[in-house]
Amino acid sequence: MIIQPKGPFYKWLQSIPDPITLSPDDFKDDPTIYLIPSYEDDKELTEILSQMYNVIFEEVLSDWWTVEEDWPQNRTFKMFKEWFDYSAHSMVIDMFDAPLAEE
Repeated sequence: MIIQPKGPFYKWLQSIPDPITLSPDDFKDDPTIYLIPSYEDDKELTEILSQMYNVIFEEVLSDWWTVEEDWPQNRTFKMFKEWFDYSAHSMVIDMFDAPLAEE
């Protein structure tokens, strides 16, 4: 799943104590990609995302600002969809023989 920030995310970045000025163009060339469980259809994708959205939301927020008190409170799935565009891709091909490693 590819996550792309939208307007409210950029407004939040500009509202934190040490504002960060970015635009959508800053994310186009190197978006964040998350591996999610496989799914059969859009309904199942929505169910998966409705269970995982807060983890993804927190991951994106912490990438830019680690002071959790400054994060938006009462994050909901509706809010996630207002803050981020997402697109899922059904196929990822591992081109290496070595096991995946976490950094």
